Amino acid sequence: MRKAILSLIPILLPLILPAGNPIKTSLGFRENKGQIAFTDGKPASQVLFKITGTAPGIFITTSGITYVFYQKEDISGNENGSKMNWSKVEMLLKDADIRAENIKTENELPGVANFYYPHCADGVLSVKTWKKVTIADVYPGIDWILNADDSKGLSYDFVVHPGADLSQIKAVYKGATSISLREANTQLILRSLYGDITEGALHVYEKGGKKIKATFKVRGKELTYSIPAYDSRYDLIIDPPLQWSQKQLSTGFDYGN
Repeated sequence: MRKAILSLIPILLPLILPAGNPIKTSLGFRENKGQIAFTDGKPASQVLFKITGTAPGIFITTSGITYVFYQKEDISGNENGSKMNWSKVEMLLKDADIRAENIKTENELPGVANFYYPHCADGVLSVKTWKKVTIADVYPGIDWILNADDSKGLSYDFVVHPGADLSQIKAVYKGATSISLREANTQLILRSLYGDITEGALHVYEKGGKKIKATFKVRGKELTYSIPAYDSRYDLIIDPPLQWSQKQLSTGFDYGN
């Protein structure tokens, strides 16, 4: 078991590591057992998982996904010589029902993490990390499956079971400065002050691998999927892979005493 030596962090901000070489961590979903908190010390109970092994802070919440990007700014006269600027983009699944009791985790990573912060001075112990998370019935008859692959990156699928209405799936993007579509509406680009998110290329297929024609549809900051025809007797899998980039050249690690 390893004891975390990470400083107190505000909710939805990347971890600040002590001086030394950055720690390489496998991509995964680390459960929140109370170690994530607001700056006032109140537990961030709406955070279900933090994604490990990423540059931006990425969190799975009871509302969807939150991305936090950062940029280091050098400041003349500042005693630390720099400050961190942040921007946040939230993908909120509109009218979704994301419950902890509907979560199934798979492919547990070896080892656990222990956290000791002022708001949990006795320790939050044996925190586990997984490579796959399934949240059943985020909409009636529709499951949300999240995967973390060290070579392919982070992705999620919506599995629309027979009889379910796929038009229920609606994502509202809060905090994005712009939203645009490319590649014949099969690639979604979201921009924020300090980082961008790409969803696509969009892959939609029936169980068994039959590909189905589909595109993104954006109205304002709300995203839906346009899928003209498919066989509703079978599961339909909607699979947009995720990518992100940060508008900065530094490593993003802020060292301090």
